[in-house]
Amino acid sequence: AASSIPDDVAMLMAPPTKRPAKRAKRPKRDTSGQRKGKWTIEEETYATKLIENFSDGFLELPAGTTLRAFIAERLNCDPMRVTKKFSGHSCLGNKVFHASAGRSARPDK
Repeated sequence: AASSIPDDVAMLMAPPTKRPAKRAKRPKRDTSGQRKGKWTIEEETYATKLIENFSDGFLELPAGTTLRAFIAERLNCDPMRVTKKFSGHSCLGNKVFHASAGRSARPDK
């Protein structure tokens, strides 16, 4: 019994012999326990105070610490979350900590 389907049509209907190679998936970061999503009023208030103290140089931080990394660490969130929140205000990632000369004489607020 001869096939009634022309060879060129049968070739198009046949399943592919090779599947395209799958892209390697990038491993996801373990963000368990990190804050995500919308910022609370308390987080915004706390971050604003951190920014003030960072800018004034009144913190016990190693020289060269970036503001973005500092806030992310204090809020227990991904640095990108901080960047997204403050993207229109200023470049937080470019601000680097420099201790104030009068850091120890700072009065409590």
